Amino acid sequence: MGRLGIAALGLVLALEQSAYAQTSPQQPAKPAAEQKDDLTSLDVMDLAKMQVTSASKKAESLFGVAAAISVVTAEDIKRTGATNIPEALRLVPGVQVAQVNSNQYAVSIRGFNSLYSSQLLVLIDGRSIYNSFWGGVYWEDYAMSMDEIERIEVIRGPGGTLWGANAVNGVINIITKDAKNTKGASISAQAAPHGTFAAGTLRYGEALSHGDFRVTAYGLKAESSLNNAGTSNGDPENGSRFSFRYDGGSAETGKVLLEGDMHRYSIDMPNGTFTSTFPFETAGWGTYSNVGTSLLAKIEKSYSNGSSNSLQASYDHTYHFVDPELITRDGTIDIEFQHGFQPFGNNSVIAGASFRTTADDYTAAQTVVKPNAETTQVSSFFAQDQIQLSKTTKATIGTKVEHNDFSGWEVEPSARIAVQPDDKHTWWSSVSRAVSTPNRATSDFAWPLEQIPVPIGGGAYLPGQLTLMGDPKLPSTVMTAVESGYRLEVNSRTTAELSVFQNSYNHLKTYETLAAIPGNPVVIPWQEVDAGSSTVRGFELSGKIQATPKLRFDVGYAYEISDLPGGTFATPKHELKELATYTFNDKLSFDQAIYFAGGSSDGNASYHRMDLQLRYKPSKTCDFTIGGRNLGSGQYTQLGSGQFASGGLIKPTIYSQLTFKF
Repeated sequence: MGRLGIAALGLVLALEQSAYAQTSPQQPAKPAAEQKDDLTSLDVMDLAKMQVTSASKKAESLFGVAAAISVVTAEDIKRTGATNIPEALRLVPGVQVAQVNSNQYAVSIRGFNSLYSSQLLVLIDGRSIYNSFWGGVYWEDYAMSMDEIERIEVIRGPGGTLWGANAVNGVINIITKDAKNTKGASISAQAAPHGTFAAGTLRYGEALSHGDFRVTAYGLKAESSLNNAGTSNGDPENGSRFSFRYDGGSAETGKVLLEGDMHRYSIDMPNGTFTSTFPFETAGWGTYSNVGTSLLAKIEKSYSNGSSNSLQASYDHTYHFVDPELITRDGTIDIEFQHGFQPFGNNSVIAGASFRTTADDYTAAQTVVKPNAETTQVSSFFAQDQIQLSKTTKATIGTKVEHNDFSGWEVEPSARIAVQPDDKHTWWSSVSRAVSTPNRATSDFAWPLEQIPVPIGGGAYLPGQLTLMGDPKLPSTVMTAVESGYRLEVNSRTTAELSVFQNSYNHLKTYETLAAIPGNPVVIPWQEVDAGSSTVRGFELSGKIQATPKLRFDVGYAYEISDLPGGTFATPKHELKELATYTFNDKLSFDQAIYFAGGSSDGNASYHRMDLQLRYKPSKTCDFTIGGRNLGSGQYTQLGSGQFASGGLIKPTIYSQLTFKF
């Protein structure tokens, strides 16, 4: 933790001891109806039993869910000072977050952390942002105003039965605020010294005759990170996002959600140029840009007999550039219908079907994709039955059957059981199967990555071209998970949760350099190959402690071991996370967070950091925050360089934020 961390924690405790005698008793919990719309002032017990939807595609109490699930609320985001989604996820035990450079992050759950992890499904309001061409999530393309987020639901473990392929190690559902909760105007600005980071948000919301709407404009600018030599890593970012959301209707007449966005983000990055003389490459710079639009429409209706219908349709259109040539252009249409009903008194069934089609076009001059343009489709059907076996026990069984154009038919079943003898204890266990499917990049690709000299003896060299090459014969990665968990309300101020798991994988993928192919230049294939089987075991322990009415702690620890060869993935064996908030009064609060990751097979994934911030709210319409991030650690790396990113040094940062609401 370091002396600075100990001093900060000691300050919090000292302040609390001096004020403890003057604190008032806790206020009673808010009614459940109020909790849905206001997550900013819930106490520990309210948070443990809040309603979540991602685990079963219907609202249920978090305390009784038969899965390892965590929720990052809007208030948690403020407490951590997070300026992007990956930083907000850092608090969740079992979620590995590594900042690669000034703009790129590697995020995974329960291992296998790498840039654009292919075994994690990420959604925004139920719309997948998983890139089906490359496989993975471009976190840098989804920078947004954090004040738009109501909560982030994180399922640690497979979710393929409901969400489909690539929900292998977990599901992250980012749920934005209902438009009725964001009425009026808001302006916010964030800044760090010397142009390290700056962002601004303008938002306006209004009530209409049949609903509510809001529009938001967001922009950011970040300077380049530093490399190990202390010089620029060449990766500054700037971007903007314009979004809107409309909410109307009711559960009885039909709730309607319509939202969309347009965004553009640009990142400078190293971009070598091929030459005919040794060392066969000249350093240069290029610009990576993403220009995209999305649209989501959803209608939900409930009926008096307990049944419900939901229809969701979305469209995404994205351009990816690497200056000066176009890399990919793709458009995706996704349609899903869901029906819930109760065939018998103790059964609650959800069934649905979905269809997704993606049309892509790859036109880069140096890269070979066969075919150059392709339309791929995914169709699926799922059904899940939740059975109330007794007053205290419920079982859930279901499966998803899915067909894709790369691996054909896939089946993802699961069985879960939860026992809740009273409102203070929940035991649960599950067994699940999930798959991560191949994609266009892993099947049809030949991408020149970099030029390297190939020694031929006598001090002579030939030009060599390291080339990422696909293999259309690769099968899906298959994972079978066995999990168990226990939730406990220790007392009126403390909750605790333990989750244990064993994940068994078949047809894991890793990249290997294969035999060189003679030519000019010499082609050195770098190909994703079947790495066989592996088992990952571990547990996560977390708790929320309202030590006194003014002092709250969130703590988490995760332990993980695997039989993967060292250095295959940058996953720490131990992770410790702690967040403390001391509330002086209704205007002033102090937050302190500590993160530790250690025991990684890749030393770059081992680090410790501390964040501090002071939040001041002089009036209902004004908020001011000043804080420090990555304090007490100096400059360090969280994930090393790879073929798709240049790892940079993460350095201490002081930041401030000012928000006005009208």
